[in-house]
Amino acid sequence: MELIGHPLAKSKKIKAGSSEDFEKPAIPFNKWPTHSIYYDFNKFGFRCPEFDTVNWEESVVVLGCSCTAGVGLAKENTVTSLLSNEIGRPVINLGVAASGIDLACYNSIILHDHFPKPLAVVQLWSDTARYVDMDRERYLHPHLYFPKRHNYDAKYNWDLRSYFYRKTDKSLWAGKTKYYEATFFFETSKLFNCDFVHREDRAIDGLHPGIVTTRKMAHLIAINLKL
Repeated sequence: MELIGHPLAKSKKIKAGSSEDFEKPAIPFNKWPTHSIYYDFNKFGFRCPEFDTVNWEESVVVLGCSCTAGVGLAKENTVTSLLSNEIGRPVINLGVAASGIDLACYNSIILHDHFPKPLAVVQLWSDTARYVDMDRERYLHPHLYFPKRHNYDAKYNWDLRSYFYRKTDKSLWAGKTKYYEATFFFETSKLFNCDFVHREDRAIDGLHPGIVTTRKMAHLIAINLKL
């Protein structure tokens, strides 16, 4: 069984001075950087090497949403690249843009059951009220929904669902490998009682964590994994 990446993720170059990006830009065109950015995805839609080339037993795996994938950032400025530089080990980026805690847990289970045990597993949890539905017309095609919005059953307690996804994931890896969790989302940190990194700056799309923020998250992961 394969890990579930973003079905629309394609490797491409964001040219210097261009307003193109993986997501619609939220900042003025003239504030974009003067250097080009490359998005390199493997065949399963992840911003990491092809899986058959990965030495999983010697690698740290980081799961999460677009904040982990590094939307709006050059590869060298993503959390996973910065973490790899700090700990001197391979770090595999399993972030999926426009995804939620449910998909991170799905991939964690697939990783647990169908891949060699990694050196460490890191969950960078997304918003607790965000979920990925699967399109009936395309196998495991994720669509992003915010359940608290009025058009998606806002009356239900979606946070509680996230809470038990997280408890299940921690239990899955307990006693098997190093495990650490953190988030860029304040409400998630309160519900999960996990470490939180405030977004001190933004990526070039004006939405996602910038270089200062990803550097802080990478350092926080490193000091907690103690590899």
